[in-house]
Amino acid sequence: MGPQSLTSILQHKLATRDYLEHHKLSVYLEDVLIKLLEDRPEKPMNYLYDYFESVRLGTNILLRDFEYVKATTRNRISFAHLLESILNSKADRHTALELHQLAELICTDFPGEIVERAAEIASYSLGLCIPDLWHHPSMQPDKQTVQLPIPEFIKVFRTYFSFLEFFEMCEEILRDTLSTFHQNNLMAGRQHVNSDDVFTVEDISILEDIYVDYLKRRLCRLEGFSVLVLPHELAVDIVHRAFQTERAARVPSYSSASIIYFQLTREIVDSHTVQALMERAVPIAALTHR
Repeated sequence: MGPQSLTSILQHKLATRDYLEHHKLSVYLEDVLIKLLEDRPEKPMNYLYDYFESVRLGTNILLRDFEYVKATTRNRISFAHLLESILNSKADRHTALELHQLAELICTDFPGEIVERAAEIASYSLGLCIPDLWHHPSMQPDKQTVQLPIPEFIKVFRTYFSFLEFFEMCEEILRDTLSTFHQNNLMAGRQHVNSDDVFTVEDISILEDIYVDYLKRRLCRLEGFSVLVLPHELAVDIVHRAFQTERAARVPSYSSASIIYFQLTREIVDSHTVQALMERAVPIAALTHR
């Protein structure tokens, strides 16, 4: 076999792998083969048809473990759609605890922190409170008394879960931004900013520059994975709007950090482009739960 033939074979293998990864087909192919060999049905073709029909309708995630539920964007949006159908049959408003308990009816090991964070973003968007991002004693709202309307929570939850890695990256970058800001102050001989100190407008501007620098570098890394990611230009624009919110300046730094993060998440959820990215990935109309 000549070098050209070997190169062609390798390129074909890479193209095949990229195709399967792009559409997340390997997740479903591996899963259905495992289930097929475990159940050994008499009519395997019917079994395969039923499995992929459940994937198409979005019912495949029912009573599956969290690792499977989060494995693809389709699974995540299907989960949010199924959760919405359950919530619509219940009361009009729910606390974060109640929402998590209902999510566990679909996936018994679904992490409470995902539901809780989505509930916090919804609470901020509705103006009910400014949630505490990193558990400062003076910013602890009673999470069991804040009741959220279903439509607002579902919109936030669907977006947060679909873009989970991006949201987590944004929070991680904010931590690193604050750390870098403090280190730069110390190196310049300025006083360390404590959590109770107040950020000035100039401080917020410096923080934004640091944040955007981190964001641009890490977006490139995240794009190597098959997860939903905001386009660079949109991400930078949303960050700018979040840092420019008037409430972020002249308040204690722990409060400012929470405001910036939750304003950022609110901007993402409210973005028509973000909603369009999810609809393009999995059209909601295609998910018809039985």
